[in-house]
Amino acid sequence: MNTSEDAQEFALGLDNTAYFPKDNNSYYHCSDFEYFPIQNCLDSFTAPQKSHSSILLTGNSQLHGINQPDKGLNSTSQILYQSLKDQNNRFLAVSVPNMNLQEQLLLNIYIASKIPISHMIIAASFDNTRETSIRESLIPALKEQQVLQSLERLSFGKKIIQTYGEKDNAGNNLSIEEDNLQQKVEKILDKSLVQQWSAWGMRERLRFRSIVEVYQLRNRVLGITPNSIRKKIPARYVDNLESLRNIMEFASQKGIKVLVYSPPIRSDQKLPYNLDEFDSFKDDIQDIAEAYNFNFADFQSKVPSQYWGFVSGADSNTGDKEIDFMHFQGEGHTFLAKEILATIDQMEWFKDQ
Repeated sequence: MNTSEDAQEFALGLDNTAYFPKDNNSYYHCSDFEYFPIQNCLDSFTAPQKSHSSILLTGNSQLHGINQPDKGLNSTSQILYQSLKDQNNRFLAVSVPNMNLQEQLLLNIYIASKIPISHMIIAASFDNTRETSIRESLIPALKEQQVLQSLERLSFGKKIIQTYGEKDNAGNNLSIEEDNLQQKVEKILDKSLVQQWSAWGMRERLRFRSIVEVYQLRNRVLGITPNSIRKKIPARYVDNLESLRNIMEFASQKGIKVLVYSPPIRSDQKLPYNLDEFDSFKDDIQDIAEAYNFNFADFQSKVPSQYWGFVSGADSNTGDKEIDFMHFQGEGHTFLAKEILATIDQMEWFKDQ
């Protein structure tokens, strides 16, 4: 595993492995533009017959993180893919560690601009409403004109362009201009520097490595463990819920059906949340989904406690074995996939096929 991969996966811990299954040489579960690149999944995608569907699932590392992989590799995406394939439907999963709803907004629009998506499944994690910004490895999505045009029509989409779109020295947005002079010059210089100076090509990996080390040091100094209470950060919470609202708005405009779900979390331990805030979050995302006539499901307790994971002392902040509230064993994915499929069946998503 290279340094870039380490940076993406440090949140998983040593007791988890990243599992991105594929069907022979066909990719259907990918990540960002660098790590298990999205392009692999897009290149592998074949459009379904006119009467069938294409389903996109997006979420954080719970979808690809397998705790105690020696007990068996399995994933929610693998089960969903096979079940939906048997019905002649197409399925694609994209998961990124700690992905917030702002990033899910960008990714869902980007993928829908590349392939015909008829249904979206959004794993909306309370944990990730504490995150903000668009990471560097997702910025390439903002180079697509169709993506920019869709974002421009959305309240938080406009903020993403204003904040992360390419600008000239005067602060003017260059993102709406395709192949402008500055971009061409920068690409030429970047290519030249990579050829002449190997360290230049490693700058992103080095930056990610420093982020990993700062993150780990912060947790040790502050005594942050998996059991630490994770409180809502109001400003970030508002931005992320506005992004979810924008996903619903985009899907509604495009005639895409949506299921939003609150992911599983282990129930045999005291939750690392303020319970009132967590319950309010689930109410909020349900209200947002239903305001657009979409569906919501709460999968909080759907994975039995015996299938959840842990963080070994070698990888913990305390040196002791710690609880993992986000990732479960391969068998745990069977329960999540079963719930998703049962919910889809109950909603009669494919009754007209």
